[in-house]
Amino acid sequence: MKPAHWRPLALRDTGAAAAWYGEPAGLEVELAFVDALEPAVDRLV
Repeated sequence: MKPAHWRPLALRDTGAAAAWYGEPAGLEVELAFVDALEPAVDRLV
């Protein structure tokens, strides 16, 4: 299986989604979103 690579658009979308969650809830939620996203993406590849 070929390794997965983050494309620039995917990185931008991920950052925007994390900021969207973090805006009303704070930095802790924003970082938790990123921490949860990484293992989810790892399962896909």
